[in-house]
Amino acid sequence: MKQFLFILLLLVLPMCSWAVSDYAWQTPSYKSTEAMPVGGGDIGLNVWMDSLTDEVLCYVAQSGWFDENNTLLKAGLLRIQVGNKCGAFVEQRLCLEDGYQQIRWKHATLTIWVDVWKPVVHIEADKPIRVTYECWRTEDSPVNKAIGQQSSWKWIVPKGTVTHADQRVDEADGGVLFWHQNLDSTVWDYTVRQQQLEAYASQLYNPLKGRIMGGHLKRQSQKHYTLTLCNLLCKAPTDPERLGEWKRQLTQTETGISTGQDRKLSRQWWNGFWQRSYIEADASCSDTVKTMIRNYNLFRYLLGCNAHPSEQGERWPTKFNGGLFTFNPLDADTTLLKAERETPGVVTPDYRKWGGGTHTAQNQRLVYWPMLRTGDWDALQGQLDFYLRLLPTAELRSRHYWNLKGACFTEQLENFGLPNPAEYGKHKNGGDPGIEDNRWLEYEWDTALEFAQMMLLSRHPKAVEFALACLRFFDHYYTRPGEPFCIYPGSGCETYKIARNPASTLAALQRVSATLAEMESLSNEDRIYVVSFGQRLPDLPLYKQLNPETGDSVTCYAPAETWERIQNVETPQLYPVWPWRMADRETGRNTYLCDSVAIRNRSHIGWKQDNIWAAELGLTDEAFRLTAEKLLAHPYRFPAFWGPGFDWMPDLNWGGSAMIGLQEMLLQEAPDGSHILLPAWPKDQRVRFRLYDSKMRPVEYKTVKILKSVTLTVTKTEP
Repeated sequence: MKQFLFILLLLVLPMCSWAVSDYAWQTPSYKSTEAMPVGGGDIGLNVWMDSLTDEVLCYVAQSGWFDENNTLLKAGLLRIQVGNKCGAFVEQRLCLEDGYQQIRWKHATLTIWVDVWKPVVHIEADKPIRVTYECWRTEDSPVNKAIGQQSSWKWIVPKGTVTHADQRVDEADGGVLFWHQNLDSTVWDYTVRQQQLEAYASQLYNPLKGRIMGGHLKRQSQKHYTLTLCNLLCKAPTDPERLGEWKRQLTQTETGISTGQDRKLSRQWWNGFWQRSYIEADASCSDTVKTMIRNYNLFRYLLGCNAHPSEQGERWPTKFNGGLFTFNPLDADTTLLKAERETPGVVTPDYRKWGGGTHTAQNQRLVYWPMLRTGDWDALQGQLDFYLRLLPTAELRSRHYWNLKGACFTEQLENFGLPNPAEYGKHKNGGDPGIEDNRWLEYEWDTALEFAQMMLLSRHPKAVEFALACLRFFDHYYTRPGEPFCIYPGSGCETYKIARNPASTLAALQRVSATLAEMESLSNEDRIYVVSFGQRLPDLPLYKQLNPETGDSVTCYAPAETWERIQNVETPQLYPVWPWRMADRETGRNTYLCDSVAIRNRSHIGWKQDNIWAAELGLTDEAFRLTAEKLLAHPYRFPAFWGPGFDWMPDLNWGGSAMIGLQEMLLQEAPDGSHILLPAWPKDQRVRFRLYDSKMRPVEYKTVKILKSVTLTVTKTEP
């Protein structure tokens, strides 16, 4: 399979450097919910202490560990014993500049770091250490309705469903080789049958069959252990051949370990990561502003831990519902205690709500939009690759169900491109099998347009192909001969259902078609089509609302022209403001300030994006209040672990929406492309920053100048 590697070359010298501050605790943490993260490449660890033994504990996760049920498994738990007579605990420190974590006692130091370029965890100390590996998947364990949310089955778990046991080989020197090998029959097979696509099974992408994930804990010396992970989709025809393929890949990675050089290259990557973008508070800033910016940087670190794929080259997105850093659910959610009492062992650290391989697009987008402002295009690729892998399946759905061109992506999207089987619903005879029979999700198709826009703005080589496929689906599905173009039935997010011309969808189509028409790589024929399609789109819907302060009637953006019911608490009438930036400023302000539903739904919790809209509309006090509430309201010890919000913890779409709000308070663009600096930032709070505009140019403040462009070099490699 061909892979596109994006290499960012910042051709700007000199660039103002800055130093990101470390984050440290002077007292130990004793629960997984109090853990401090560390990671790199596509691996993340939660690190805390055992309150009884003072051993260091680490949950280990790597992106893409999907089992037969599409649960996103953790790799396991490491237990680290550091020498004797270490003395009193001194501190636990996350060294952001170099991307590693250090724990110090009076007479000992432990360092944990992850190789950015290889899937290897290094555990090093200045005293002899002993590292042991533990995992809870020692035998087949039931997956019942109480924990069905961790998988793609959700509430339709078939009787007898289990998480299959891992395999393990203990070695004489204390090393451990372990792996989980998926069975051939998975939730993928059920979903294909359910959605009447058996005839196309050989054409559909299957990321579950043949997947083997595991690793090798190896003692390099008395003071150094490595944990090498391998997550491979094996294509060999038999189980023994697949396992052999997996072991060869694991051995190849281990053979390539060169600790000193690997440490140097990984730290160089983290150093560059922090220099490509930053926000820094002046010493005169308030403690609130300093803490907001600190938490912004800590959250950006979490996103940077999944910026590169494993050596096999397979990229997977950071999941909005916890990413690589989920906790022991029994430490985090007391409602699961009943399920654990009824079936001991059923609730494990693999649990998270809203699925492992299931992607809720409305949530995922908030994790990835801020990366365009930070210039973290390498981290962005995991999400874009996800959609590009599924493009053939989305096009096949359109052809099969409706005989249409274009790509139909649904909202609750499995990592193999089909609607989640539980959310898909029960279709009666005569029902349209291409539509999700779900009151929240039916006709919810427009979130793919946000990822199309991300591709276009980041100049992805497949952006034109992807965006055209998305536009053509809407054109062909909703165009009726002899009638004006009309989106009906549509959906204003998950909220305004059976809607006519929802504002969120129309603004998306208008913006994507306008951006696509400007792409140099677009053919003349396609450009004529895209411009024509944009001209056929209706205007954004409007309606009158009362100004609560004056009592006057003002014009606002409407959620849609009409709708049958309200199902959720989103505010699609403000999507023209952001992400689509299609709004007239006065109408946008009227909508934010006067729309009764927008006001009723306003919040800083979870995926709520009121802080972003306030920033876009220049409502400085409101933007600051809501963004501060997002960034400061953390219930866990590590300040960039939020949630659960509407989802799970740590809630990464909470953090993403907080990042976006802060960025938009500092930098926006006028319709002519000129930069608006500090459009919604308090005048008495001095900051400096480097963020990126929509043309991928870094913009620096205070020395206000546009730096040279970032060059994107694309190379093709064969595995």
